[in-house]
Amino acid sequence: KENPKAYVAVYGTLRTNRGNWTHLLKDKSELIGIYKTEPKFTMFTNGGFPIVVDKGNTAITYELMEVKDPSTLENLHRLEGCTGIPDNPRNWYDIQKIHNEEHPDKDIYMYIQHKEPVGLRIIKTGNFDNN
Repeated sequence: KENPKAYVAVYGTLRTNRGNWTHLLKDKSELIGIYKTEPKFTMFTNGGFPIVVDKGNTAITYELMEVKDPSTLENLHRLEGCTGIPDNPRNWYDIQKIHNEEHPDKDIYMYIQHKEPVGLRIIKTGNFDNN
């Protein structure tokens, strides 16, 4: 039986050739393309990684990855402090379904932090590469 495909929007250290991509996604995912979300988020940074919250007016630049197996998806959830169950109070980050104009048939999920961080710098471009 074939594993169902998972589509994940990655915007920080999971992007191609970054540290967590090397450990978790290289050889275990396929890059479909680089896109932007609707302008309804805010991206913060602590310097080392980005944090996205679901309020604001910024479009987030992301790489759309097709994850090839369930264990890789579990490892991503573990990295993000997510159970994989939306709105679970144990989640540090939640998964939120996002819309992609070019791939309206795909269920694409992005990790969003529940609480807006305090005292961190905002990345106004919504692109962690411009950090």
